[in-house]
Amino acid sequence: MKRHLFTLIVYSLSCLVLAQQPIRPNGTRQEASTSIAKWSDPLLASCSPRDEAVDLSYDNASLYAKIPSLTTRKVVALGESLPYNECFAQSAIQILKYRIQHANCKLVALELPLEAALMIDRFAIGDNTFNRKAISRRFWLSGLSDSFLDFFAWLRTYNEKQVRKVRVVGIDVAEDEFLGYDIDLHRYFTALNKDSANDSIRKFVKTFLGGAPMTNGLFGRLLEIPEFRLRNDPSTLKLIEHNLKDLVKYRDEALKEKRDSIMYSNLRFATDLFCDASETVTLYGRLTHTSYTPLVGSSAIQQETCGKLLRRDFGDDYRNIGLLAGTGSVLSLPALDKSVDMRGKVDYITQGISAPPRSLEALLQKVGKAYFYMPTASLPQSFSRMGLKGGMADTLTIEKNVGDIMDGALYIEEARPLKVIRADIPVWQKRDEYIREKDTIIPWE
Repeated sequence: MKRHLFTLIVYSLSCLVLAQQPIRPNGTRQEASTSIAKWSDPLLASCSPRDEAVDLSYDNASLYAKIPSLTTRKVVALGESLPYNECFAQSAIQILKYRIQHANCKLVALELPLEAALMIDRFAIGDNTFNRKAISRRFWLSGLSDSFLDFFAWLRTYNEKQVRKVRVVGIDVAEDEFLGYDIDLHRYFTALNKDSANDSIRKFVKTFLGGAPMTNGLFGRLLEIPEFRLRNDPSTLKLIEHNLKDLVKYRDEALKEKRDSIMYSNLRFATDLFCDASETVTLYGRLTHTSYTPLVGSSAIQQETCGKLLRRDFGDDYRNIGLLAGTGSVLSLPALDKSVDMRGKVDYITQGISAPPRSLEALLQKVGKAYFYMPTASLPQSFSRMGLKGGMADTLTIEKNVGDIMDGALYIEEARPLKVIRADIPVWQKRDEYIREKDTIIPWE
């Protein structure tokens, strides 16, 4: 009798604490900042969200219809909690196709350098200048699954019957500052203009490869040339010019510290450029960037996240879905150091991952399903940890409400290593190939 009375008192006190917590905008109660849920807490220990889980399957894409935001929101972000995970890539591809077919998605935004993704966009809209081989040669160290090459081919076929084509845009900046920026644009503009006899076009290519800023009105003059408009999509040129202005603006600062701001700026500009009011956008990137608030341990800690800036602009029309996993294995890669001879030493390795105690992933494991979606409102709002042990993104320590990070969790029980592009060639060899090409670029005479 005494034991039952003690349990009742504990439960009553827990309810009293809950009743005193403020109400969040989405209707859920917000825990005080000093109260982080522990597994020993009665409310969390008794939490059983199984009935709220939306069953999903890789074999049945129609099940995504049970996630209302996928068809009702202007911008949907898919934020992966751990890179180099093939399961996340497969989920993202399925949802991208679903949004394209059922939500009028006309813009696919990827966490890739903007200049590097230009060739993907041209390929997807049917330009024969670029092919799958050219794309695979570029993305040697991007975390992009080989499965995305199949998706780009699918998108190209889909676009053949569309008047308003689906565009693909990279919104990121190269992590090594301007490493690769000139080589990517060299490949892009040379491929499109290499056989032009127009003096102004040839001068443009030479001037650009020589490092002159593209903010001096040169684009405007070139757009008046019919041949240049025919060879180079004016919308793409506007996007490049917009991006370069940001890079020039922040060139004297660490780009890493401005990364989220640039990502947001690129996506916002591309949305206005390629989509009308009825068309939607789908973003696939890292959760550290799509989140509404910086996560401790992420590169976004000192800045407003891309997700927060998008939520500010689009309000409730922006939704962030976190991609989480419970166990399995992913690829990892030792840090590259350009000052050290890494030949024969650097390549991907496979690492096991697991959900640490008191983490959001550990709770989702208790649901006992292999693949499902859980709205944030169905979860306890505060956790002391989120993320997995092992892999390139180690466990993140958070003291935030889950609703301040994402609107829902797409959970995959077992992760699998990413299907790397050109997996038969070691990383060090692909890197040497890339650097050699960068060092031998010569502007046209």
